[in-house]
Amino acid sequence: MDIAGNRERIVRYLDEHGVADKDACRPAARRGKAPNIGLKKTRKGLLRKVIDLHGMTADHAEARLYRAMEASAAAGIKELLVIHGWGRHSNPAEGGVLKKMVRDALEHRYTSMVREYKTALPREGGEGATLVTLK
Repeated sequence: MDIAGNRERIVRYLDEHGVADKDACRPAARRGKAPNIGLKKTRKGLLRKVIDLHGMTADHAEARLYRAMEASAAAGIKELLVIHGWGRHSNPAEGGVLKKMVRDALEHRYTSMVREYKTALPREGGEGATLVTLK
């Protein structure tokens, strides 16, 4: 079969079956090291809550962020590590959707709960995570 025939076969297949996110169809254990979600101690001995927003819509992720901030504040936890990803599946000109949503929410909507936020250290996720210090 020639190249044009193969191309038509591929296009027909995609029309019938659609396109799937390659990461969504594999089990999490195979995608690489799973993030350490929950509570962990920092090098300073403080408790830090870690949440992972990968694969969520912006609305769902913001609700999860807010719940995590409330739960952390109620438990006296002062640090929250938010893993939002680098935005590799987003438009490069616009940047990561979740990262933008997290930063916007922290800057404008949750100022009463946030002392400061910054990009996480490379060993904590770098540009793919935001470290939030709560009041």
